[in-house]
Amino acid sequence: MNSVLSLAVIISVIITAAVVLLSCRFYVAGIRRKADQLVLEKQSSIIKITHLSERLAEDKKWLMQEIHHRVKNNLQIIMSLLNSQSAFLKDNAAIAAIRTSKQRVSAMSLIHKRLYTEEDLSGICLRDYVMELLEFLKESFQLDREIRFVVNVEKVKTDATTAIPLGLILNEAITNAITHAFPSGKGEVSISIQVDHRRQLNVIVEDNGIGIPASVSLSSPGSFGMKLIKGLAGELNASLELDGKQTGGTVIRLSFTCKEYVLC
Repeated sequence: MNSVLSLAVIISVIITAAVVLLSCRFYVAGIRRKADQLVLEKQSSIIKITHLSERLAEDKKWLMQEIHHRVKNNLQIIMSLLNSQSAFLKDNAAIAAIRTSKQRVSAMSLIHKRLYTEEDLSGICLRDYVMELLEFLKESFQLDREIRFVVNVEKVKTDATTAIPLGLILNEAITNAITHAFPSGKGEVSISIQVDHRRQLNVIVEDNGIGIPASVSLSSPGSFGMKLIKGLAGELNASLELDGKQTGGTVIRLSFTCKEYVLC
């Protein structure tokens, strides 16, 4: 009788253990299913967020391109208006002022044109911009004189906030050299833009022309163009030097910290 009772107890314990084991397995399996479901839901959410981020990035890119495209078009309309206005002018000084204004607008338009056509909207490749600006100025002045341009511009890409005032400074400096430095029609203009170890962007525009009058200095700029260069340099928080007496030509040096730049 005792052995039968003991056997029954053992069997009962085994059955209870089996039931507990099966219950644990079902419980663990249920937890795993829930965990897998949560993982799938998380992955689905991540995929949706990724798609949304990509769509927002594409929308932002399209919007920025559209903005630059419209700005470029508006600047071209301004240039057309300036052309139309100059057709009715007789005074040579007024015509020259219109022409200079058109060149300044064009310098800005080239930047927005590049921002519109570039796949990467992070900024402007300065070397490409300088080369395009020189081609525009050669065509604008119809240069048949023997003026040689030497370009030593590092392949640096800067944002539009830096590129626009810098582009205008380059336009003024190169235009001044073309217009005033070479009465004989022969000379050389060099443009250098380099980045040093301190992340300083060093810009030099130099010509070997007749130099500038002793009365012209940064404290007394003289022309509107020089005043514009000085004002734009201040906008970039740049140090500015004008040397037109020691070298026999004219040298404009500009140096400022370029916070945002990459190589292009």
